[in-house]
Parts: sequence; structure tokens; C-alpha cells
Amino acid sequence: FWLATWHGVMRYDGTSFTNVTYREGLRRYRAFSLLEDHLQNIWLGTTGAGLYRYDGRTYTNFTTEDGLVDNTVLSMMQDRDNNIWFGGMGVSKYDGATFTSFNNKDGFSSSDVNSISQAPDGSIWFGTRGALFRYDGESFENFTERHGLNIPGYIPTLFDRRGRLWFGGENGL
Repeated sequence: FWLATWHGVMRYDGTSFTNVTYREGLRRYRAFSLLEDHLQNIWLGTTGAGLYRYDGRTYTNFTTEDGLVDNTVLSMMQDRDNNIWFGGMGVSKYDGATFTSFNNKDGFSSSDVNSISQAPDGSIWFGTRGALFRYDGESFENFTERHGLNIPGYIPTLFDRRGRLWFGGENGL
């Protein structure tokens, strides 16, 4: 088991816990998110040190110098085309070779992306602090009060087995 903690990345082998961050000499930042991709790489999102990808042997660090939108990664999701989406203080997509980052000029005008989900139609949904976005592959749409959305705080998103979007915040679900 892999665990993202305030003291780095921990691994539990069924018997004991190992602080991977300290043992492997990774930059000492809080780990906030984890993902196992379709190739069985483990992705570790941190607050301040960007991303680490563990391929079973080595850890590779990715930061803004590699194209990541920010060095804080709060959420991750692999879509059905095997792109990996990273959310934090903006959004980045990794296609297996390069990062594409999105910000205000692309219509993504929020930060603190704490959840990423893919709808049955392939669109990607982002829950942020006080905002909900949908990306259709070309542009972002921000769902606001004009759509009937008035949820302050963090907005986590989830699609259930029937393809229904669930989201909530301080005012409820």
C-alpha cells in the first residue's frame, strides 16, 4: 500500500511502514496525491516538489521546469486515452512524453484543483475551491451561479456507475 502523508510518501508491505521520502532521498515535501497508471508506474504528487514517477526501480521528479503548471499537485486522474491529468494550482495533462498546462488564457481560471473525473462522454471535470469546470477536449466551461451552482469551499467531483455527476461543498451535496 502507498500512502500520501504530511511527512512524505509511506509504503506499507503488510508488516511494516517505510517512509519512502526519507529512505530514497526524495525532496522533503508533503505528499498529497497518488496514482497507479496503466503501466503500473506510481505517481506521487507533492506540495512544492512537483511530481515523482516511480517505475519500480527509480524515482523521476517532474516540476515546472518540465512543463508542469505548478509544483503543487493535489489531485491526479488517468483518462481512458491514458493521458494523466494533474491538478493543483492549475491543470496539466501528461500524454506520456510532454506536459500541456492550462491556465487563465485557456479558460481555466481557478486553482486548488482537488478532484478530477472523466464523464462517460469523455469530458474531464475539475472540482476546485469554489468552482466546477468541464473540459470537452477544446475548451473549459466554468459552472457558476448562472447554472444554479452556488457551493463555496472545495468541490469534489465523482461520476457514479450510471454516469451521473456528483459534487458537493460546504452547503451540501
